[in-house]
Amino acid sequence: MTEDILRSLQKELDTYSLGFPATDSCVELEILRKLFTEEDAALNTLSNPAEYVFSNHFALIDQEACSGCEVCIDRC
Repeated sequence: MTEDILRSLQKELDTYSLGFPATDSCVELEILRKLFTEEDAALNTLSNPAEYVFSNHFALIDQEACSGCEVCIDRC
């Protein structure tokens, strides 16, 4: 898993109320590596979670933004 993806995820998590700060030892990246696959880490760092992500033959759809039009099914 690339360090860039993990670092992006760490920065995103650090914006939440509990935080997930960077450390000198980079132990936070090892924790994330054990908790997330590379694909999951990349999905969690999307700037627009409502966009469709085609990876491993699935689409990630923001359920709150979904209107039920099923356009995503046609696109898949």
